Amino acid sequence: MLGTALELLNVHPIFNYFIIKPPKFLTNLAYKRAESKNIFAPLLLGFLTVLIPCGATQAMMALAVASGNPILGATILFVFILGTSPVFFLLGVLMLRMGSILKRRFVKIAAFIIILLSLFNLDATLALANSPYTISSFLRTSYCIVGYCPEVQQTEPVTEQTIIFTPSGYSPDYFVVNKGTRVTLHLVNKNAVGCIQAFTISSQNIQKIVLPNQSADVTFTAPEKIGRINFTCSAGLYPGTIEVI
Repeated sequence: MLGTALELLNVHPIFNYFIIKPPKFLTNLAYKRAESKNIFAPLLLGFLTVLIPCGATQAMMALAVASGNPILGATILFVFILGTSPVFFLLGVLMLRMGSILKRRFVKIAAFIIILLSLFNLDATLALANSPYTISSFLRTSYCIVGYCPEVQQTEPVTEQTIIFTPSGYSPDYFVVNKGTRVTLHLVNKNAVGCIQAFTISSQNIQKIVLPNQSADVTFTAPEKIGRINFTCSAGLYPGTIEVI
């Protein structure tokens, strides 16, 4: 993603290799249809976008295939199209209204957004890898240096801990355990949806999916090494810390 953004900004020719380009005949066809006044031009261009790698689209395709039912699969994709159509319609109208002003700046705006998304994904990846150094922790530490952040009070070590899933994260998001002890986590989902349902401790090879208004238990042995264990959702969001003492 960073390579793509730097290529859009023309930082260096080497970043051209980060771009996956379609065959020339498809590119030429897209340009011709984009300039065409034919009523079917938007339909063809929309069909060609299926060939563009998109995480959300591929996830919906995988969900449709995994359903194992042609009717349910078609319904999933149909609802996905209905849900995304208003967004793309508004983007199209905005591009049309803004005209050349937006077109001149569109590449730089797109590159800036891609850079932000890549840093966001990198931070989530570092959190899932149980790295003590993440972008969010760096920003939090920097903020606490210039501002004021209350210190986290180290609590008494526990062998059992209830963690509540809420729409805003896990609560508590910090607790202490003794090294080498068996720890049981009581996971309670209070109507939280999204990736937060998949409670993940990657360093312990633990992932437990708890659906809304349900609960589950997870047991593991704390490592002998003193330090911190990160827990997050499956996407590396909503971070929490288990302090091993």
